[in-house]
Amino acid sequence: MKYAYVLVILAVLQLLQLAEPIPLPRLGQRALPAVTAVWAALFLLFCLNTNNLLYTASDQAHRATESYATRLLARIESCEGYEPGMEIAVVGAVPSSQLQSQTESFRQVRHYSVPTGTVLTLNKHIYYYFSQWLNTPVKELDEAVMQSISDSSEFQAMPLYPAPGSVQVMNGRVVVRMAEKYTPKAPYEVAYENRR
Repeated sequence: MKYAYVLVILAVLQLLQLAEPIPLPRLGQRALPAVTAVWAALFLLFCLNTNNLLYTASDQAHRATESYATRLLARIESCEGYEPGMEIAVVGAVPSSQLQSQTESFRQVRHYSVPTGTVLTLNKHIYYYFSQWLNTPVKELDEAVMQSISDSSEFQAMPLYPAPGSVQVMNGRVVVRMAEKYTPKAPYEVAYENRR
């Protein structure tokens, strides 16, 4: 982004240098390049400002995602009965309403149709953030195990995250209830994970 910023500034300065003083008494052919250069400079400044806003908004959205994943991991590690190395089952995806609440930058990047750079709201991608962003080696559980957890009566009695009791130790593993039930991964999610 810094290189783009510098290049746009240099382009604006170059265009402004091309704009010769406009003779007010007689606006003729000499005025056309100057007016064109001024309008081009204004347009570039507009693009520069938009680029800067979108970069800032995307960075804030990225930090909000990291903050959410960090707080979720802190809840897991502070759960009663948790021990390092335990299996972690996060059942369901992170709801967009939770991740994007009180974060103006998410609305801003959506307004300009810019990706927020997060797949946290997709099914089971929380494991990617745990391992790649937070440097926590959390092994993703098999589909059959996740489905059996989702079907259990103990899981059905749990409230949804982030309510108290939504993170519990069950049968020697930590279970986080993000959704009403477990949804198997879609083909595009499997393809995304295989690409990593």
